[in-house]
Amino acid sequence: INRVTSLENELGVTKKVLGGAVLKLVTRVKRLEGLLQQRKRRLVLSDSEGEEATTKEQDINLDALYKLASTSLGGDTIVEAAYTIYKASQDAHASSDAGHNEDE
Repeated sequence: INRVTSLENELGVTKKVLGGAVLKLVTRVKRLEGLLQQRKRRLVLSDSEGEEATTKEQDINLDALYKLASTSLGGDTIVEAAYTIYKASQDAHASSDAGHNEDE
């Protein structure tokens, strides 16, 4: 019974630590998204090719950030899940932006 109790306590501590790390990463990502939106508003692109190149550079940076985070946290599945959720939200934003641009 003592072993079960100690494992439950250890699991609770681990959840708090990892949950805090994920929360911190999500907060940073949201802040960076806000900065990105501000820069996009200020930046006037002359053609769509420049925009596609900018998007590819951002994806590379996000992949590097993901690798850094997963390496520093030991390749944790929570980091992978947070990254997957973030990428899915980016895809959703991109498709909604594309639909918005077609309406204009």
